[in-house]
Amino acid sequence: MLERLNKLKSEFLIRISHQFRTALVGIQGFSELIRDSERLDLAEVKAFASDIHTDAKRLDRAFNQMLELDRMEAGRTILQTAQVDINMLILEVVEAARDENAEHVLAVRLDPSAPPLQCDRGLISQVLDILLSNATRYSAAGTEVAVVTQVDADFVKVSVKDHGPGMPADFDSGLFVGNGLGLPIARQILEMHGGRLWFDSAAGLGSEFHFTLPLHVRTSVNGRAAARNQSRNAHPAPSILSKSS
Repeated sequence: MLERLNKLKSEFLIRISHQFRTALVGIQGFSELIRDSERLDLAEVKAFASDIHTDAKRLDRAFNQMLELDRMEAGRTILQTAQVDINMLILEVVEAARDENAEHVLAVRLDPSAPPLQCDRGLISQVLDILLSNATRYSAAGTEVAVVTQVDADFVKVSVKDHGPGMPADFDSGLFVGNGLGLPIARQILEMHGGRLWFDSAAGLGSEFHFTLPLHVRTSVNGRAAARNQSRNAHPAPSILSKSS
């Protein structure tokens, strides 16, 4: 597990270096233009400021992801578990996402029989944020992104369905890392909870990411990253880098 995390971080740093340079050049260029120009009107200043803000958010997200991965590598990520109404949590996360995704239709279809789960509210919110962010980023404006819950004997399954371009047949780990550390981090969080993450997709037909959370706690009380190995051995999960069978 640690080798996998280290490999992901190394690949991410290689791939992200170009994005870092691009964002920093944009921030520097736009800020210098605002500083030195005497002919910019208010609308132009606001447009440049918006571009600077977007680049800064991109850098901040990348830095936070690297810090999170470092914590996982060092085994410092500890689950702060409590009884959580998963449907209510989804509603809260989706509602918060509406402000930044007004161009998409965010829908929820929740199983009312879903019981409270013992999980880390903040970390599961992070997983939902990652999946919603990816779904809206790669979906055309006006299309629906749906979050669905289903309950079976042992797990609650949460699915995030988009109507984007889908993933090609040769979609691999390099592309995951190339798009950031969000999905690898989401997978680690879910494995710490005794759950798993996978996807169904076809080019041109959108993507559907699924994750499960156990109805009964399967990790240690502290939920340290090392406990994931026991959970994975007891409940082997398919790689996130391949489709479900």
